[in-house]
Amino acid sequence: VMDAPPGGWLGELSGEERRALELPMAERPTAVVCWNDGVAYATLRHCQENGLRVPEDIAIVGFNGLPSA
Repeated sequence: VMDAPPGGWLGELSGEERRALELPMAERPTAVVCWNDGVAYATLRHCQENGLRVPEDIAIVGFNGLPSA
């Protein structure tokens, strides 16, 4: 399990985003592109809490280059 970025904003997922990640495998996205690394961490945490393996079940990409990412 990956922790939040050190001293950084974790980001939040909307209800719609959480529901999309919780869809059955045939309907779930295979990849998520996040507008920053904080949201990518939040997405990673949500996936891990719901039994999804990254990158085996879903790929996650973040942008802005947090050193911990």
